[in-house]
Amino acid sequence: MRLPPALNEPVRATMYQIEQEERGMTPFVTSFERLARDEGKIEGERKTVLRQLKRKLGGLSEALEAEVVALHAALLDPLSEALLDFTTQADLEAWLREHEQA
Repeated sequence: MRLPPALNEPVRATMYQIEQEERGMTPFVTSFERLARDEGKIEGERKTVLRQLKRKLGGLSEALEAEVVALHAALLDPLSEALLDFTTQADLEAWLREHEQA
């Protein structure tokens, strides 16, 4: 598409301005994307730990499931290791009590 010569410069200036504004937004978009990825990763870890606990212990009470869902993300990995040694829901309850203050 050919623009009339009188419009070339204003259109070019507008396109340049839009490009600069988009570049300025990149760090914000990237940080939001990073947060979304991190939240998705944590949610995936939480679901995996719950699935493993249910399989290992033959199900979970609603109260225990709620406690696991409420756990701080930093405790999910240690729980995923510890649950390998659990044989009863009491083992999980003891682990949760032990890590309440963590």
